Amino acid sequence: MSRKRATGDRPVLSVQELADRWQVDVKTIYQAIELGQIPVIRVGKRVLRIPRSVIEELEQGCEVPSGEI
Repeated sequence: MSRKRATGDRPVLSVQELADRWQVDVKTIYQAIELGQIPVIRVGKRVLRIPRSVIEELEQGCEVPSGEI
């Protein structure tokens, strides 16, 4: 049995998972983290996790002006 769970039921996402979700390069996510735009949980020195609650707040705060799509 695989221990890997779908990202939909985990309370945190990795940088790669967030980049995939937002369809951006991982460098973009790392830059936003460095600028303090995306809060993270550090696990050890190298592992970063982004809480799902933070992601959902950021996504709700994003609005596309009408006529932009």
